[in-house]
Amino acid sequence: MNYWLIKANPRKNIPLSELFRPGTKDRWHSAIIPKQFQKDDPLVFWQSGTNQHVIAFGKVANPLVEVIDPYYKIFEVLNETPIIEGLPNIESLRKNPLFSGAYFLKAGPAGTIFPLTKEQGEFLWSCPWGQPPGKQTPEDPSFEASAYEGGMRFYQHMIRERQRGIKEAKRNQFIKEHGKLYCEACGLDTKKIYPDGYDDLYEVHHRIPLSEVIGVVETRLDDLAILCPTCHRAIHRKKPVISVEKLRNIIIQKR
Repeated sequence: MNYWLIKANPRKNIPLSELFRPGTKDRWHSAIIPKQFQKDDPLVFWQSGTNQHVIAFGKVANPLVEVIDPYYKIFEVLNETPIIEGLPNIESLRKNPLFSGAYFLKAGPAGTIFPLTKEQGEFLWSCPWGQPPGKQTPEDPSFEASAYEGGMRFYQHMIRERQRGIKEAKRNQFIKEHGKLYCEACGLDTKKIYPDGYDDLYEVHHRIPLSEVIGVVETRLDDLAILCPTCHRAIHRKKPVISVEKLRNIIIQKR
């Protein structure tokens, strides 16, 4: 089994939002398909262009579907995850000694299929992002004071763990301290606008994005903030992301 990285350039492919539907297959093309590229090999999908980062995971479904010409070969992939936000970007991987000399991180190399070492593939797929052995998640999410985050062993399961665990604990802590949920940036209080039952509109924001750290990190409740969807997206529009406090000051000045 070999690990591979597949580069996708949004300017040259169909919208990425139309790809990466779990359980579906898509066909890609490449000028060169390595001989070691085999069925069921794990794939890491990488967004090229101006915002380079890991976006999804899959497997090789068919290493060679058709040869259109010597420089245009078709292969098929099986999508195992949707697009995932917060995965490592080019800056964080270049700082990681494990990826020293990785060809896909160098400026300029063209191509679609890039080999990964076993250690690099395992890093991106699971090892540094799963919960460390012995770190148990309490049944009652309000009991959690911290959680180890940063990636996935099995993506869909990891999402549920995050939502039930540290994120729910943050919501519970915030309600306990303030009596209700509201946006820490703009102050939006949904109870003043919508009927009851709209607390799930609020999102839990990592003050330090997981994409900017390497390996497993321990997320404490103070590392999180409650934001409305609009403010959450506004914060992530800037690279590096701006702080909740800076966005709050910008909003205050505009009022």
